[in-house]
Amino acid sequence: MEKEKCILVAIYGANDHTRFVEASLDELSKLIDTAGGEEVARVVQRRQAPDPSTYLGKGKATEVKSLATRLGATCLVVDGPLRPAQEAALSKLTGLRVRERTDVILEIFAMHARSAEGKLQVKMAELQYKLGRLRGKGSELSRLGGGMGTRGPGEQRLEEERRRIRRQLGRVSRQLERLDKTRQANRKLRTRSGVPLVALVGYTNVGKSTLLRRLTGAEVAIEDKLFSTLDPHTGRTYLASHRQEILVIDTVGFVRELPPELLRAFKATLDEISSAHLIVHVVDGASLEAAAQIRVVRELLGEMGAGEIPEILAVNKFDLMGTSSHSRVERLLRESHTPHGVPWVLLSAESGEGVDRLRNSIGECLFSDSPETFSPKAHSFCPRAIADVATVP
Repeated sequence: MEKEKCILVAIYGANDHTRFVEASLDELSKLIDTAGGEEVARVVQRRQAPDPSTYLGKGKATEVKSLATRLGATCLVVDGPLRPAQEAALSKLTGLRVRERTDVILEIFAMHARSAEGKLQVKMAELQYKLGRLRGKGSELSRLGGGMGTRGPGEQRLEEERRRIRRQLGRVSRQLERLDKTRQANRKLRTRSGVPLVALVGYTNVGKSTLLRRLTGAEVAIEDKLFSTLDPHTGRTYLASHRQEILVIDTVGFVRELPPELLRAFKATLDEISSAHLIVHVVDGASLEAAAQIRVVRELLGEMGAGEIPEILAVNKFDLMGTSSHSRVERLLRESHTPHGVPWVLLSAESGEGVDRLRNSIGECLFSDSPETFSPKAHSFCPRAIADVATVP
């Protein structure tokens, strides 16, 4: 099947660094590839704010139209939020199908949802997104109406569509509530068992699923695609150094500008992170955007109420970082504003090198000096692990 050819568009102000604009467009390009499209060109316009009517200026929109004709592109993807009126005007000016970043992310989530709960969560996010977009089309549709004191056909159609979406939201919400009760019951059983829970979190496509398989042997799908894992996977592993068993859970990866609709819809799943005793924050150490990705993840963890949970930074793909990996991690800690005292481990989830050091660090953070004593709340961070793990494997 032939991929849809897409032109990427971004607007940046005088204070925005070109490197960060390009990094954001690189990520958008990966999102489009994951969704089944193909980037054929990117257009960047420098202006303080998007045009309130057409997003791009009319001159730049005309340039995009000519570019699309030459390259055979049929889709324009905007790297940012786009109002419905702007979308309609931009589509009319360029003759292209216009999408925004959030729309692409929602499509990817719909493609990758496997479980009944995952599909319902994505459906809820899509409905919430449509409802928000519908509000933005209110004035446009109401102009189809009649004279004073009347409800025109556009306004009536808008209200009917709003009611239909709200009915669907109600049904999906009730189904998710039932599933959430089951999840809460399982969480209580897990808590009573006394087995600590470790959550793997991080930016999308940094190797969390590979690390889960390496730590626990859990069978999880591993793809070099963004958001390849939506449903949480849990495995058990034994920490020989502390003679203890722990649970390890892998959850959905994060991304900058993650749609709020997704955070709301996946709340029950993401609550698994908030109930964890320890977070292993996995980062792609070879990525030039590693520091920015760490900041994004920490910001989202804070919004979820998980910002105070003890953390280990697992710097993955150290074998691709070169001989100066140790100094690169130190720079990464500074640039990401990592709090002093957070332990870190260099590892390769692919080869397994450094994973045993991570196991030892997890044990140091979760258990007191007595191997049989589980006391995760005794630490706001894990100072005793630093001397053992903050070294090149």
